[in-house]
Amino acid sequence: MIEIARRHYSPGRSLGLVNADALALPFAPGTFDCVVAIGFFHRLPKNIRQAVLAHLAEVSRGCLIASFSLDSAARRLKLALLRTLRPNFASAPSPVQLADLEDELRQAGWRIE
Repeated sequence: MIEIARRHYSPGRSLGLVNADALALPFAPGTFDCVVAIGFFHRLPKNIRQAVLAHLAEVSRGCLIASFSLDSAARRLKLALLRTLRPNFASAPSPVQLADLEDELRQAGWRIE
């Protein structure tokens, strides 16, 4: 993803892109005003997702914009249809119930708005 970003968004410029382990971020506490994590959390098992949320809370000054795959009847119906139409379709491996996600965010130090 970093190579794609370099090719498409920063030819000849430096965006300060860093390849790092989300469980060992090389940034001081409060480095960022806001952390954005899109298309990422649905791939993490619960224990890793919780640890990453805590690490992101440390490097952020309090703002997180993130996407999650929420488990619901509508999602399961959509997956059943997609698997019928596209047999090789791979779904998000780690969906989460909304109430569980809210608990995980709070435990990691995030306030939900």
